Formats: sequence, C-alpha cells, structure tokens
Amino acid sequence: MVDYCVHVICAFSVFRRATAKSLGNGRLNRRQYKRGFSHHTDPEKITMQNLTCHYYNQPLDHFSPSTDLTFNQRYCIYDGYQDQNLANNFISPIFFYTGNESPLDEYVNNTGLMYELAAKPHFSALVVFAEHRFEGESIPDFDTLAEANVGCFTYLTSSQTLADFASLISYLNPEHERPVITFGGSYGGMLSSWMRMKYPGSVAGAVSASAPIFGLPLTMNGNITTKAKNGIVPNEGTMDGAFYTIGNAIRIPMPLPMEGSTLNGASENSANHCFDNLLATWPLMKIFGQTQEGRKILSQEFHLCSPLENEDDVNLLLEWAQSPWFDLAEGDYPYASSYIPFALGEGEHKLPAFPLNEACHGSGLSEFLNITIIGDTGNVLFDILYGNKSVSAEDSLALRVDWGQVTQLEGYDVHKSGIAKNIFSTVKEAVAMWFNVTKSLECFDVVPAINTDDQLTTQSPLKSVQRREQQRTRSDVCFEKLQNETVWTSLICNENMNLIMTYARGVGRDFFWPPSHPRNVTSYKDTVGNRTIVELNYEEGCKDEDGYYGYPEKTHSDPWSTFLDDYYGGTRIDSHSNIVFSNGLLDPWSAAGVFPKNPCQTSSNCSIVQNITKNGEIVALVLDLGAHHLDLMYSHKKDPPCVEAGRIIHQDYIKRWIRDWEKSALLRAGVRTEMEK
Repeated sequence: MVDYCVHVICAFSVFRRATAKSLGNGRLNRRQYKRGFSHHTDPEKITMQNLTCHYYNQPLDHFSPSTDLTFNQRYCIYDGYQDQNLANNFISPIFFYTGNESPLDEYVNNTGLMYELAAKPHFSALVVFAEHRFEGESIPDFDTLAEANVGCFTYLTSSQTLADFASLISYLNPEHERPVITFGGSYGGMLSSWMRMKYPGSVAGAVSASAPIFGLPLTMNGNITTKAKNGIVPNEGTMDGAFYTIGNAIRIPMPLPMEGSTLNGASENSANHCFDNLLATWPLMKIFGQTQEGRKILSQEFHLCSPLENEDDVNLLLEWAQSPWFDLAEGDYPYASSYIPFALGEGEHKLPAFPLNEACHGSGLSEFLNITIIGDTGNVLFDILYGNKSVSAEDSLALRVDWGQVTQLEGYDVHKSGIAKNIFSTVKEAVAMWFNVTKSLECFDVVPAINTDDQLTTQSPLKSVQRREQQRTRSDVCFEKLQNETVWTSLICNENMNLIMTYARGVGRDFFWPPSHPRNVTSYKDTVGNRTIVELNYEEGCKDEDGYYGYPEKTHSDPWSTFLDDYYGGTRIDSHSNIVFSNGLLDPWSAAGVFPKNPCQTSSNCSIVQNITKNGEIVALVLDLGAHHLDLMYSHKKDPPCVEAGRIIHQDYIKRWIRDWEKSALLRAGVRTEMEK
C-alpha cells in the first residue's frame, strides 16, 4: 500500500449505409500496425503532428433500424512503440482514449500518461484517440439529417457514443486478441469506466480519472449540505460538494517550493485568510450596491469597463467575481498550464502553478485584512467586523448576515471606508488571475467565467458575436449551438445527465454568498417540482422553439436521472471489475468521484489506494494534491508525490489486466497455460 504522500468545427458528410465507402485502410494487424512517419521516442514531443488520423463510418443509431444514416468518426493513431518488443509472439495492447466533449486534438496533446506507459517495453502499446460524436471532425451533416426529418441532436447520447467506441474497437481489433485499455478524464473518464462496464468483452480494463459518475441524484444522498466538518471529505454526496471542495482546496497550505511563485517558502503554519476574506467580501459588495455612490466605488475598484447602473448590475458583478474560483480549482496544477484556459475558450495562455492559491497569495487576499467573522457560518448566520472600532471608528463597519439577507449593524458612512475599498481592489487582483490570463486587459466586462460547473448554459462564450442579419439555416443554428455549448447541453437534454454536486453553494460550508437555495430547502427532493434549478435549467437550456434539435418533449424530463441510474447501475458496481478511478482532492469534480465516503480523516493521513469492491478489482486513487485528471498528463518535475505514486499504480493494474486478458485469450483459443496444467 502506498501512503499519501477556438473549436474549429468541420462537417463530414452523413452517408447512407448502402452507399458508404469502405475505410479499409484503418484496420489494424493484431501484431503490428505501421504507418509511413518517423517514430518518436520522446513522449514530451508527441502532438497531433505525430499521429495519423482516419475516419470510420458509424451508424447514427446503433440500437434500432429507425434510420440508415451514418457519419464519419475521426480517430488518430500513434504506433511508434510497437516495434520495441516483437519477441515471443508478443501481442501489443491498445491504449484507447474515450473522447470528451471537445475535439480530440486537446486530449492528443495533453494525455501524456498514455504515451509514457505505451513507450515502456513491456507494453509497447498502440495509442488510439477516438473523437466523440458531434465534436471536432466527427459531426454529421445537418442538412442530410433535415432531409431525413431527424433532429440535429436526437442521437447525441452517451450510450450511442459508447457504441461508437465499441464498434471502432472491434474494427481495429477484430479478433479481440489484443487487450484494450481505455483511458479518459472528466466526462471522458465517465465514458472510460462505462466502456468497461458495458463492453467487458472488448475492454480489458479502464483508467477513469476525475470521473463524476457518482454525481447523479440517485447516487448521492441528495442533501443540500452537511454540518460534518472532519477534514477533507469531498465525497459526502451533498449538492454543495463541489464548492465545499473548492473551499478546502483554498485553505490547504502549500509547502512545496515553487520557483518564481509568491507561495515559495510557504509552510504548514503559514497564515491564510483567503477563505474568510472572500466570505466577507460578498455581503459588503451587496451593501455598497444599494447606493449610487457605492456602485461608483465598486465600478472603480473592480476596474469595470462600464459603470454599474443598478442593483441588478451589482448581482451580476457578484456572480462575476465568484465564478472563476471553480476554474482555478479545477486547473490547480503544480506547474504553469494552459490546459483549463484553452479548454474553456481562453486560448493558449498559462495560469501559474497552483493558481487557486496563487490568486490568494499573489493578490494579498491571504493576508489579514482587518476582518473578523463571529457567529455560526455553518448556518449562514454571522456578523462580520471590518476594522477595529477602538482604533478607527470612522473606518470600522459591522454587518449581519442572516442567510440571504445582509444589514448594517453599525458604522459611519460606508463609502468612506478605506478597508472596504482595499478589500474590493484585492479581490479584483485575485480574480484577474483568471479574467486577465492574457495579461492584455485594462478593464473588465462583467461576463462570468464559462464554468464547467454549469450544468446547462444559455450564455454563449462568444458574447461579442452578433447574430447575422440574414436568415440562418437549420444547419447554421445547430452548428452555432455546438460551437457555443459543445455536446454537453445535448447530453443533458437527451439523457437528463444531472450532476447535482454543483447545484448548491453558499449554504454553510464554502466561501460563496448568497445561498443558492432558501433556508427551508434542505434536499434535492425539495427542489424537484418547485420550479427551482432543475426545471428552470431544462426550460431554458433545452428550448427547441424551431424544432431543430430533436430533444425529448418537456414531459419526458427526468430530474432524477433514473434512466442513467438504471443503464449504468449507479453505485451498484460490485459486479464489475478492472477499473481504477482517480480523484484529485483539489478538483471540484472529485465531489462526485468514485471513492469511499470517508477516505481521509485529515488531508495528511490518507491512503492513496482505496478498495471500492471487496475483492479489490475496482479501486480508487485519492490524490491529495491532484487537480483535474492531473495523473493523465505528462510527468513533470513539480508533480506532487501522490501523483507520481498514482501513475505507478496505474501501470501495475494495467499489467495485471493485460496478463489476465492474454490468459483468457489463450483459453479461448484452446491453449491451457502452464499455471493451469
């Protein structure tokens, strides 16, 4: 046991099956598959330029003869390691990435673990990246769908996507002699684990990183929050789990030395007031937003491009200033990285190492700012004292927070408070870590970050792009929706993929405010049927006024995600095997990850390997300083020990799965192994 230590959318025609041309040049020989390009032995240099890409003709609907439409799915191959071990009739495995809700280029360029493992002589694996249907260059022709009276996104589901992957695997590995190991992170990690569960005859094992498959309503306890506070326990199954995780991550001391960082030299005992300072900022902004003079101060201190005109604008500013913390936590890598900014449309601009904590320490938000919080923050009933009345009565202020209400208890003219202005400017510097990642902005527009915690978004990330004046075609509308929202919205609308661990915040365990729900709402059940988040999300996000998208009727919406629970089994995974789930405790998505409810009593006393099934055939890795699927990325000299250990564990389990698959293949061929003689 090891202890803890922008999208370029290209359409490819949809062919009728009867006229679809064969793509025979993509089939793999079970011994070796070689293409005419130079082999690379340095995993750090492998990018899209080093892979060869092909297109495999897939049926639009795998499960019924209702349509004979097809589309071309892109997949890319790297075979530079297969000639390393050809002795003893060696059969190299296939490492297969189950593509996410983005073009596959992003994963080809960043999933370094696959190359690093494939390069090892005992694997000498073929590396395959498969693109998700309706992403990148794997998009059906919407005009052809219209001619067939098929909605643009009718067949955009996770189950159809898994069937795509299974069909492609059978095409590449027709005799199923080569062991296939699936890899995936985030939604791709969900797909990777589900591939092993649904297609165990095609997949020998699965590496599933940062996969929130336990985030569906029937897999969680459904409570808004919990009052238990016994260390880092992000998997308690509550609706505020993601934001509770962010709050824990922001308070973790960072003792690791990092060159060029203001965190350099931080120790376990370093004071960090970031959590309390943020919690105290939002009610103060609300008070200032009640007057014209206060709004002017907020506009100045936050360097807004346009002044705040009314209290609705102030509410938008509150959301804006609270929105990037999810993204900073998700991308809280131990080295500078552009992965999360690029994924969310900000381009190839790097965040610094541990950006969540750097936003606090680099801005001064971690320092004591003369703020004292008194009361019961767990029940969102507390007083906030700004300044010291005995030192400077004119610069002191006291507010009372009672759930979603804030009142001024004492103090002079709040607009003259130098402490308040300092707090606002400091928070502005902190959130600029995300909003000014380009280092080119002189002022800010109040447009919240494109959080991946949003389950449905009706906001286009391309807010400055105006609709074309000419009449848009159905194809235009569908392409625009894919560009702005990726496949995620359609997955939610078609399959009710409700990941509810992001559905509550500000209810007593994090630094956000005001609370997302009324005080009398204590469970997910309370929200269903009361026109709260679920119903409103579906009404807004799944609108199909022109009938183009092909989403199910509103009457078929299922806020409990019962189909997905039935189809994938929810928490009932004991009958499955050969899956490693990995969860980084800095990552908000770990709140719905697969690992025991109470894996760690404290963040410094946590076993990295946790058995999920009694026989140990499904395990979870708990990575204390892991961000969003950090373990799938290229090795780096600044990786924390838990991630280094996690990659070794991945390798050991993959060895075991391949060995077991090869034994089974020999038995299927009628050959008994020496062990069984």
